[in-house]
Amino acid sequence: MVQDERSDGAAEDTGLPVMPAAEAVAAPADAPVDAPAADAPVPDAPVARVKRVDPWAHRRGEPRTFAALWLVYLAGAAAVSLGAGGSLGLFSTDVYRASARILLVIAGVGLGVLWPMVRLSQELPARGNRSAWQDVVVVALPLQAVAWPQALPWMAGWPLAVAGAVAAAYTAWAVLLGGVLACCYALLRAGVVRGRATLMAGVMVVVGAGPLLGVVAGREGELRGAPDADVWLALSPVTGAWEMARDRTWSGFAARVTPAHWWAIAGVVGAGVCAWGAAGIAARRADGRGTGRAERGTGGVAGGEGAA
Repeated sequence: MVQDERSDGAAEDTGLPVMPAAEAVAAPADAPVDAPAADAPVPDAPVARVKRVDPWAHRRGEPRTFAALWLVYLAGAAAVSLGAGGSLGLFSTDVYRASARILLVIAGVGLGVLWPMVRLSQELPARGNRSAWQDVVVVALPLQAVAWPQALPWMAGWPLAVAGAVAAAYTAWAVLLGGVLACCYALLRAGVVRGRATLMAGVMVVVGAGPLLGVVAGREGELRGAPDADVWLALSPVTGAWEMARDRTWSGFAARVTPAHWWAIAGVVGAGVCAWGAAGIAARRADGRGTGRAERGTGGVAGGEGAA
C-alpha cells in the first residue's frame, strides 16, 4: 500500500523504527482512562469567602422597629404619669388632669429630644428625606391618640379646642424636627459637618429656643397682648402642650387656648416648611458632591491605567 511504502521510506530515510498503526492509536495500559490532557485548563482552587458586616442591619426593619419602640415609650410614659394616682385609688378629674399634663410633657421630651438623638446615633439612611418623612408619620400618629382622648369627660375633660391645639402642636413639631433631621442627614452625607454631637446641639437649640428666650427676656405672653398665655413656653415641643393645657379654672374652663397659642403653632409650621425646603436643597447638593467624587475617582483609575 501507499501508506506502508511511505512509512517504509520514512523509516529508511530517518533510520527510525516504524510503529504499527494499531499500536500508535492504542493508549498505554497504565494510563488512567479519565486523565486530563496536558494542555487542559486547571480549575481554580476554591476561594474562602469572608462574610461582610452589614452596616444597615439595624435599619432593615425600619420604620417598624422605631414605631414599636416609640409605642413602648408612650406606654411607659402613661404608666409613670397616670400610675401614681391610680395606685392610690385617686381617680378624680382634678388629680387626673395633673397627671395628664405630666404625660404631655414626657411625650414632648420623646418628640423633641429622644427621637433626634436616636436617629443621629445611627448609620445614615440611604434616602434621608424619605426616612425623615416616615419618622414624622410614625411619631405624629401615636401622639394624636395621646392628645385627643383628653377631651373626653371621663379623662381630663378639657375643651375640644385644647385637645385639638395640643394635637396640632405635636404634629407641627414633628414636621419641623423631621425637616431638621433631613438637613442633618444631608450635611453628614456631604461631609460639611462631621460631628454628630454638634448637630444634636443644634437640634436642642431649636427645641429650647422659645423657653430660653423667655427666661432671657424676662417677659411673658401678657406683654404681647395675651394675658393668659405664655407664648415663649408654647414655642417648644416639651413645654408647649403643658402651656396649652395649663389650669385656667378662673376663666370658667379647665383649660383654654388663645389666639396667641394658635399663632405659635402657625410659626412652628412655617419653620417646618422652611426646614424641608432647606433639606431638599441640601440633599441635592450632597448628591452632586457624591457624584463628583465618584467621577473623580473613576477618572483617577482610568488615568492610572492609561499611564500603566
